[in-house]
Amino acid sequence: MGREKYFALSINILIEILKLIGKRSARACASIFRPSGRLPPGAMVGLLLWCAAVLSGCSEFPLPTDPVLPDPIPEPIPPIAGVPSWQDCTRSSNWRGFNARDRVMNVPSPKMPDAKFREYIAWAKSRGCNTAHMILANKGDGEYAGYCIYGSSWDWTVDAATVATMRERIAYVRAQGLAYVPWLFTDDSSLWTAEAAKDFPRYLRDLKAQGLLDQASLVVVGLELPEYYAGKVKDLVAATRAVWPGKIGTHETSGSLRFAALADIVFYQVSPGKTASWIKAEAARVVRATGKPLNFFELARGPDRALAQAALDGGAYAVGNW
Repeated sequence: MGREKYFALSINILIEILKLIGKRSARACASIFRPSGRLPPGAMVGLLLWCAAVLSGCSEFPLPTDPVLPDPIPEPIPPIAGVPSWQDCTRSSNWRGFNARDRVMNVPSPKMPDAKFREYIAWAKSRGCNTAHMILANKGDGEYAGYCIYGSSWDWTVDAATVATMRERIAYVRAQGLAYVPWLFTDDSSLWTAEAAKDFPRYLRDLKAQGLLDQASLVVVGLELPEYYAGKVKDLVAATRAVWPGKIGTHETSGSLRFAALADIVFYQVSPGKTASWIKAEAARVVRATGKPLNFFELARGPDRALAQAALDGGAYAVGNW
């Protein structure tokens, strides 16, 4: 507002004050400024002085200015009935269709239409799942691949639109009553995993700063880790622990337990075609060998309730083909 407008406003206010004072109605005067009709002590004097200062053209009297606002930062994703414990993340179904055509873990991808995302979540819930596993960086593994928090390329500049989609979908999953488990990497993404390996701590700090770990029940550092991080899993786990205080999982190629010692939770897979009795015995063997909680994550290329139940019967606490 310019000084001319302040000048005109001050004259009008002063005229109204003088009129009302002439009527000896302090309460009516106060009602101009306060709905209650009560003016605090000294307020009238202060107002008259303000008007006088403006009318006199006082060059030292400060005029209001627009506030300087800080750069926006992501708001925390609000907790919904509390974050589920890792122990509650027991049932998920992460592939469906012929030869795992439909990749439910790729739901963070902005390339996946929102209708498809909601369809996958509804399908998982209909099967009795209580957990959504979500890959946060996927260059080439399955449908809707080619996304990470930096957009469609790994240039270390956070892409606000991609992160917004991820956060919205995390919030939706939680609102549907499902636990959220982020996976930091997947296979078939060698260019990105090579770039990320140059600075694991930076990637983890970016994930945390964008709120993508806020609602996590546990964090899995990568899918089929031996294919791309054979000698660097220890560094990746350390970088994750620096920003994440909860449980950490490792997942490897079929039959491998190479990195189980680095994990709190073992995510295990085997080649398809096994019998229920074999799966039950294998689950028991892995639990004995590692002494750690076992998520028998992949034992078929799609939902297989019988094999999943066999894994639970063998001592696994969770499965990924429910």
